[in-house]
Amino acid sequence: MSVASEWYSTAPRCGPCGQRALLSRRAVDRLVDCSADRLVAFECPHHPETWHVAAPDLELALSPRGRR
Repeated sequence: MSVASEWYSTAPRCGPCGQRALLSRRAVDRLVDCSADRLVAFECPHHPETWHVAAPDLELALSPRGRR
């Protein structure tokens, strides 16, 4: 049984993945489409059949390695 949610704001969170929302594939596809592909989807390695979204450009810019 999957714990994935259709709604980002109320989705359960994944501790090992930095508290990212645990979402259904359908939900992450909608978010990626609405973001004009600024978000990317990836499967959670800790919870089968759940997905996360990430903003790689923003996360890189905010990381110590991305700052110059």
